[in-house]
Amino acid sequence: MQSNATRPEVLRTRRGLGVYVLLAASVVVLFGCAFRSLILDPDSIRLAGSADMNWFFGPMQFFFDSRLDLGDFPLWNSMTYAGMPFAAHPLVMAFYPPNLVRSLMVTANAPVDTLFSLSMLSLFHLVLLALGMFGLAKEEGLSPSTAAVVALSTTFSHPVLFGVVWNIAFLYTVSWVPVILICLAKAASAEELRRRIGWLIIGGLLYGLQILAGVHQVPVYATLA
Repeated sequence: MQSNATRPEVLRTRRGLGVYVLLAASVVVLFGCAFRSLILDPDSIRLAGSADMNWFFGPMQFFFDSRLDLGDFPLWNSMTYAGMPFAAHPLVMAFYPPNLVRSLMVTANAPVDTLFSLSMLSLFHLVLLALGMFGLAKEEGLSPSTAAVVALSTTFSHPVLFGVVWNIAFLYTVSWVPVILICLAKAASAEELRRRIGWLIIGGLLYGLQILAGVHQVPVYATLA
């Protein structure tokens, strides 16, 4: 009897997970269509995007990758001017766990290796943003189809795609906003104190991750939201 009673709940859970998987797959496919040269032929370009990506983020992350390859955590950059702090610069994202994992996994023999790994990290954050927006829209009472439209339109909006090819730190920081707002909404609606505190702790940890991603204006905006 208990098994029959819980079966509809299991089916709903599986259906809900299926929607999230389908949404994530859609983001991957659309990303591949929009930035196919970054994935299929990364050797044909120097670095992704232009301006800040070419002149700042790309070289900075390649320096970070190459120093970690040598077993050295780069606290100082002796290649700029007469030398300057490196890891302490927030846009280096040296202490941002996803970027640190990326850098440890890549063997940066050439800048193109860093380029490809940054493209994959950008894809991870686009998927995170899409799933977060979908969950937030459903939390606000929207239907799954409307929530999917909200998620995809946000993920592939101009400011977000601007982050892929110009300012990756902005993309990495803003991707956590909807997930943090979901935690706050869950905490506000929770009836049990234990659950409320739990959601607040999770939201606080994600807020810390967002700060480590480098663009500190975005956490301020998230706080005001």
